[in-house]
Amino acid sequence: MSRRVPQTIGALGEFRCLDAVALSAAVAAGDVEVAAVIDASLGELTRIEDSVNPCTVVLAEEARRVAAAIDGVPRPERTAAPLLGVPVAIKDPIWVEGAAATMGSRAFADFVAPADAASVRRLRQAGAVVVAKTISPEFGWPPYCGSTLHGLARNPWNLERTPGASSGGSAAAVAAGAVPIALGADALGSIRIPAAYCGVVGVKPTTGLVPTTPGFANYRTTDAVGPLTRSVADAAAALRAIAGYDHGRPFGPPPSFELGPLDDATSLAGLRVAWSEDLGFATVSEPARECLRETVELVRDLGAEVERAHPDRLDHDPIVDVVYLAELGPPPPSLDAVEHPTVRAMLEARAGLSAARLVDAELARDRYAAAWQAFFDDFDILLTPTLGTAAFDADPRGEVTVDGLTFHADESPWYELAIPASLAGQPAISVPMGSDAEGLPLGLQIQGPRYADMRCLRVAAAIERVRPWPILAPIPS
Repeated sequence: MSRRVPQTIGALGEFRCLDAVALSAAVAAGDVEVAAVIDASLGELTRIEDSVNPCTVVLAEEARRVAAAIDGVPRPERTAAPLLGVPVAIKDPIWVEGAAATMGSRAFADFVAPADAASVRRLRQAGAVVVAKTISPEFGWPPYCGSTLHGLARNPWNLERTPGASSGGSAAAVAAGAVPIALGADALGSIRIPAAYCGVVGVKPTTGLVPTTPGFANYRTTDAVGPLTRSVADAAAALRAIAGYDHGRPFGPPPSFELGPLDDATSLAGLRVAWSEDLGFATVSEPARECLRETVELVRDLGAEVERAHPDRLDHDPIVDVVYLAELGPPPPSLDAVEHPTVRAMLEARAGLSAARLVDAELARDRYAAAWQAFFDDFDILLTPTLGTAAFDADPRGEVTVDGLTFHADESPWYELAIPASLAGQPAISVPMGSDAEGLPLGLQIQGPRYADMRCLRVAAAIERVRPWPILAPIPS
């Protein structure tokens, strides 16, 4: 659903409520100058810098240069572009030519990307304007969003809570209204976790649908680049812009592959929907369970055939322990510059990982993915909570307690529901489904079989139409 676009964007409050689809249409029609849009976005990034701290760097000079170039083209001569003039932010490890890409680590503090990642290049081709790089934790691994290099990113809904990891800076910038679209990357929930915590839409595409090259070779077989937005329409527009074949990623979709349109129909009649509160093993709070049950009834009312079901318990721990250790990231120039103890320990342990053990884990992963694909022979969609609870402390130390559950932030029980889609390579979307007793967002995860990305988005759009979520987090001014 698009919001009304003013003839000028003078009031920052107006800009914060606009979505990418509306902004692009206004720019194409000549109703607003791109320079005004970019100035509003940069103003919002400045306003939230000290409180939310979502960015590693703001690319103001470059963004204003691009905006001026777009404004300099007479409207009749402008090439049609779906994201024309839309400000976007990019997660730190994703390469933006000429900008730092640090992996959130002092080990790469001086690294400057020599080229745009394919996803960034495609956003530019769609007319978008890159305004900033956003914070992620060291090597994308710690559960909170920050490092000594860039400081701590905070959740716009509650500045004492984390925006999630590892694409937390991107989610926070979107939730605060500074940009309508940001790119994240998700190898083990890193788009969906911050989307759920910040109350925005987060899309982990089918693995390989969006190229991850050129860039760091971290999480090479599990990583998926995708958008974080405030509306499903914006998520679909961004995904269409960045998805598709790339010769640098030969295991992606074929050259002829195209994503379909986002269906505007409100009915889900005929859709076979499975749902599960915990997949039979995850740690999930009562507020998240209750919100899911309410959402399931809504989906039933929209005409879907609903059944409580999930695959038999599949043990992912042995696969995670090996695959993510092997693919943690590029070897740092020196381990002495790696600060987080867990990351350092993993990098040290990787040196002793045998090829045989990795092959065994990959074969187990093949069986794991096949079991999930078989489950989707009987169902079109699976609904679960995205996470077990709302956001925990911004800088957690040891055990945390949220929504009546106590767990260690460095361990997996709170994000176990995000693991299957990453290991199986299937699409998964997080959208808001309600809040806990403190008013913090809770996320709904919508999963489907490989390449059912638009099916997941259509379900999300149907839910959004009948139960709209808040446009913005109530960040203090």
